[in-house]
Amino acid sequence: MKKLLAVAVVLGLGAVVYAKVIRSSPETRACERINSLCGQKVEVGECREAFDEAEKILGEKVVDRATDCMDDADTCMEAVGCMAGATTHALEDFEKGFERSKR
Repeated sequence: MKKLLAVAVVLGLGAVVYAKVIRSSPETRACERINSLCGQKVEVGECREAFDEAEKILGEKVVDRATDCMDDADTCMEAVGCMAGATTHALEDFEKGFERSKR
């Protein structure tokens, strides 16, 4: 029983280390995806800062949609389209507010 508990603890710690340290954040993966698809060297730190700023302005939902989409992008333009498409959800909120203010 002690051996089983020890194995479970080691596996649990391994999963935590993988999730927190080894596996990069969605924003970092998106920045690296842009580098690989577009052939440009984007500074990952600056790119992450841009995603953080976008999250403050547009919201976490928009950034999550963009980064999830970019994970599956096959071309540079598709990755750019993911970013543009995700922002349309923020524009829908803008339109709701605009229409409400006109009443």
